[in-house]
Amino acid sequence: MRSPHRTDTTLRTTTDRHPTRPPTRQSATDTDATHATITHLRRALTASIADDVAGVRAALLRAAMTVDGTRYPDIAAAIRTAGDADPDSRTVRRYIRQLLRRLVAVVNCWEPSK
Repeated sequence: MRSPHRTDTTLRTTTDRHPTRPPTRQSATDTDATHATITHLRRALTASIADDVAGVRAALLRAAMTVDGTRYPDIAAAIRTAGDADPDSRTVRRYIRQLLRRLVAVVNCWEPSK
């Protein structure tokens, strides 16, 4: 005799209980924001090399506004830290270079190959 809790209609497979999620893809607006952040960081680096303090602050402010702080909290924090530091310092230039490398890697991971 079968258990009343186990009937043919109530049998479910693992896939029924745990539906598979489609792979998450980065939307075009996220990629555009990432490209904009990279552009602003490049401008900040160029301005820092040229000793343009106002240009560094403006570019870092724009980068901070375009980066998605919920998706990339460590990058957003690093941009804020760089913005609070002395724009003429080597540390800021090092931060910007590291951020550029990481953001380019993020873009390369999400962009479809051509």
